[in-house]
Amino acid sequence: AQGDQGIQGIQGTTGNTGAQGIQGVTGNTGADSTVAGPQGPIGNTGAVDVSYQSTAPTGASAGEVWFNSTSGLFFVYVNDGDSNQWVQIVGSPGPTGATGPAGSGGGGGGVSAGAGLTLNGSTLGIDPTAIVHVAGISADGGITAGSGKIGRITFDDATIRLVNGASVINTSGAWTYYGTSELGLFPNGSTNQGLSISTARTKAFQVIHAVGGISADAGITFPDGTYQDTAATGSTITAGAGMTLAGSTLGIDPTAVVHVAGISSDGGATFGGAIIVGGMNIGGVSERLASVADGTDFVAFGANRFEVYQDNNRMFKADGTRNYIGSSSSPKDLYVYGELNNYGMITAQAGI
Repeated sequence: AQGDQGIQGIQGTTGNTGAQGIQGVTGNTGADSTVAGPQGPIGNTGAVDVSYQSTAPTGASAGEVWFNSTSGLFFVYVNDGDSNQWVQIVGSPGPTGATGPAGSGGGGGGVSAGAGLTLNGSTLGIDPTAIVHVAGISADGGITAGSGKIGRITFDDATIRLVNGASVINTSGAWTYYGTSELGLFPNGSTNQGLSISTARTKAFQVIHAVGGISADAGITFPDGTYQDTAATGSTITAGAGMTLAGSTLGIDPTAVVHVAGISSDGGATFGGAIIVGGMNIGGVSERLASVADGTDFVAFGANRFEVYQDNNRMFKADGTRNYIGSSSSPKDLYVYGELNNYGMITAQAGI
C-alpha cells in the first residue's frame, strides 16, 4: 500500500532565462470591422480673412477671401499648382421663387412702366427679336441702334431707311422731307424757303449763291420765257427782259466791256474809275453830277437850266435866256485871257 504524501520541500532558486526562440509565421489578416468607431470631439473654429473692397487685393495668400463691394460677389484666392488667382465662390442655386402676378401691359412679355422708365447710368437689355412699341423716345445723349427698327426708321449695318413721307425735324423747326422720289430741305420749316429735289427737277425757293460757279448743260430759261443754251459772243450775259439785283452787288471783270441799252438806278451809281460814254441822258427835273471825293463841286441840271458850282457857290448858270457868272448874292469876276465874242448884250453890275 502507498503511504502518505510527504511534506513539500522548499522551492529551489530560479534558473537563468533561456534564449528566445525563432519568430513564428504571421497569421492571416482578419475581416474589417462592421462597427463604426466613436466620433471625435469638434475642433476650435478658425479665423477667416475677408477683404472688402471694389478691386482685387494685392499680395494675397492662398485661402484668403475677397468680397467685391461693387458687384456683391465673393472670391477666394487659389493656388492651382500652376498659378495664383481669384476664383469666384458660386453657391448652390436657391429654390425657384413663386411666379409673380400677371402684368397689366400687353402680351409678348411686355414691361409696363406706368409714367415712364428711368435708367440711371444703366443699360436696358432687350431681346433683339422683340418689338418695342413706345409713344416716343427722348434721349439727352442720343440713341445708338445696332440694327432693328424705331417707329418708321429701319437701321441696317450702314443705312437708315425711312418710309415714304417721313421727315426729320430739329428743335428749331428746320426739317428734311423724304417723299416718293423726292427730297426736301427746308431751313425754317416753310416749304416756300429751301430746296426741293426730285427725279424731274431741282427747285430752289431762295437765291442760290454759287461759290464755284454755275455750269448748265441744258441751258437756262428766264422768267419771261427766254431760253438760252449757248453763251453769246464776247462773254455777254443775255437776260431777256432784264436783270434785277435786289439788294445785291453785281461783280464784273474790270477789264470787260459791258454794253447795255440803258441803266436805271433808284439809289444812284458809284464808279471807281472814269466813265466814258458816247452820249448820256440824265432824267428827272433836278439832277446833278458830283465828285465822290468832294460833294461841294458839282454840275446841276434842271428844266432849261445848267449850273456849275464850286464849294457850293454858283460859278456859272445858263437858263436858255441868259448866261450868269456868279449869283446876285455871290457875284464872281470874269477873266478873259483871249478874244471874247459876244452876240448879245453884256450887262456888268460893277463895270468892265
